[in-house]
Amino acid sequence: MIKRFKSIFGNEDNKQISINILMTFLIKGLSMIISFLSLPIYLRFFNDDSVLGLWYTILSVLTWFLTFDLGLGNGLRNKLVVAFSKNDIEDAKELVTSTYVSITKLAIVFVVICVPVIFIVNWNKVFKVEETLVTLQALKTTIIIVFITIVSQFILRIINFIFYAHQKSAVNNFLALITSIVQVIIVIFIPSKTNNVNLINLSIIYLISIVLPLLIATVIFFLKSGKEIKPDLKYNNNEKSKEIISLGSKIFINQLFYLLLTGFNAYLITYFLSPSIVVEYQMYYKIFMLTGTIFTLVLVPFWSATTKAMVEKRYNWIRKALKYMVIFSLLFLLSQAFIVLFNQYIFNIWLREDAPNVNYLYSIIFALFGTSFFCQNIVSTFAMGMNKTRLQAIIYVISFVLKMVILIIFVRKFNSWIFFVLIDFIIFTIYSIVEYIDINRFIKKIAARELSDEENILSGTL
Repeated sequence: MIKRFKSIFGNEDNKQISINILMTFLIKGLSMIISFLSLPIYLRFFNDDSVLGLWYTILSVLTWFLTFDLGLGNGLRNKLVVAFSKNDIEDAKELVTSTYVSITKLAIVFVVICVPVIFIVNWNKVFKVEETLVTLQALKTTIIIVFITIVSQFILRIINFIFYAHQKSAVNNFLALITSIVQVIIVIFIPSKTNNVNLINLSIIYLISIVLPLLIATVIFFLKSGKEIKPDLKYNNNEKSKEIISLGSKIFINQLFYLLLTGFNAYLITYFLSPSIVVEYQMYYKIFMLTGTIFTLVLVPFWSATTKAMVEKRYNWIRKALKYMVIFSLLFLLSQAFIVLFNQYIFNIWLREDAPNVNYLYSIIFALFGTSFFCQNIVSTFAMGMNKTRLQAIIYVISFVLKMVILIIFVRKFNSWIFFVLIDFIIFTIYSIVEYIDINRFIKKIAARELSDEENILSGTL
C-alpha cells in the first residue's frame, strides 16, 4: 500500500503536489483554528444570536456573487496550466490580460445593476429582522460595504487562480490565514456597542481584511515572479476571453448550483425557520466541517495536476490518484466519528457558557453529511481538472429543484434545521457514487481510443 502510494506521489513530477499539501495543511490548519475560535468571540461581540445569525446570512447571500464570474477564474486556471505545460509565455500573458479586462467589465455591470437595488429593497423584510433590532439604514449600510468587498474580491481574487495554475495553493491559504487573523484581532479589541454599530463595524473589518491581502499579493506577484505574464492592454484578446468563458461557464453552472445546495442553507433556515436558529446550525457546521475543510486541503493541488496529466496523457495517474483519494476518505470518516463521540466536550471547551446540549442524532447526520461532502469534493476536483462537467451539472440542477420542492412541502412539519443537512447528505452521496463510476468509465474510454489511434498509426507505417 505504501509503495503504491509512493508510486503516485513520490516521483519527481509530483513533488510540487506533496509540498503544496504539506504547506497547505500547516497554513490552512492555523487559519481554520482561528476561524473555529472566532465564533465564541463573535457571540460575545454581538450579545444577540439573531444579529449574529443575520451577519452570517448576509455573508452567505452576498458571497454568492463570487460565483457569477462566468467561470472566468477557473477557466483561466485550466487554460494557464496548458500554457505553462507548453512553456507558452505569450499565450499565458494574453490569457491573464483578457481575464482581468473581462472580469472588470463584469464587475462594473454588477455595480450598475445591484447598487440601486440595495437602496430600494426593504432588507428587514428579506432577512426577517425587526427594525427595533437592526434599523433599515444600518442594514443597507452593512450590505453596501459587504457588496463593495465582494466586487473588489471579484477582480482581485484572479490572483488566486493564477497561483493555483502555478500549483502554489499554499500561497492562497496564507492569504486566508492573514484575513482570519486580522478579523479576529480587530473584533477582540474594538468595544461592542449597539447592534447597528456592531454590524457596520464588522462589515468594515471584513472589507479591510479581505481586500488588502489580495491587493498586496497581486502587486508583489506581478512585480517579481509573475512579471512575464503581467497584464498589458496590448495583449487583450477577445478570442481568448471567449475561450476562457466557454470553458469556465460549464464550471460556473456547477459551482452555482453547488452553492445553492450548500451556501444557500443559512438563508433558507432564516426564511423557513428563524435567523437565531442559524447560529445553532453554524455551531455544528463549524465543528464537523473543520476536519472537512482541513482534509479537503489535500485535494487543492490535484485540480491543476489532473489538467496537466490530461495534457500529458497520463490517464493511469489520474485513475490511481482518484482511487487512493477515495480510500483516504475512510480516514475522514473516522475523524467524523470521533467528533460525534466527543461532541459535547468539544462544545463545552469551545463555547463554554454558550455551549448547547448536543443532539446526537443531529451529530450523526452531520457526520454523514461531512463524509459525503468530502467524497463529492474528491470526485468534483478530478472531474473539473478533466474539464468534465456535464454529469455534475445535471445532478446538481435536478437535486436543487427537488430539494426546494421537498423543503416547501415538509420543512414546516419537521421544524428543524437538520432536515436541510439530511437532504444534502443524500444528494452528495448519490452524486459521489455516480461521478466516481463515470470518471473511471471516461478514463478507460479515452485511454482505449488513444491506444487505438497509436495502433492505426503503427499499422499505417508498416
